[in-house]
Amino acid sequence: MKILKFGGKSLGNGYPLEKSTEIIKIESLIDSIGVVVSARGETTDLLLSIYQLASRGQDYSKQWSKFVKYQTLEISKSEIEVQLEALSQILIALRNLSIDSPAIKDRVVAFGEVIIAITVVDKLRELGVKAYYKYSR
Repeated sequence: MKILKFGGKSLGNGYPLEKSTEIIKIESLIDSIGVVVSARGETTDLLLSIYQLASRGQDYSKQWSKFVKYQTLEISKSEIEVQLEALSQILIALRNLSIDSPAIKDRVVAFGEVIIAITVVDKLRELGVKAYYKYSR
């Protein structure tokens, strides 16, 4: 089995995501593979910014809108919406309580990897690759 790892820049919207999923498709024809992904582009920085604002009880709506816009692709929209709703609920509670928690911070940031993993699986299925998402938490 071969393990492929894709970093954030190689999973950006448009050409980078297309190229990465094409590589995965080609490699899957040669051997069994596993794929590990990092949050794409500026996702982690956005999530950290949103977390910091929420944990201080501040408005994070501008950063949230930017985050949602960047993460949402039509191919995996419904499952991503489920993840975004779960993240939104955590952030609302965090903002209302105004607490700083390393465990919650880690959970918030991890949504970046979860969302792109779902996106990659959906994109691969679109390409005819038998793929599934393994929830690694």
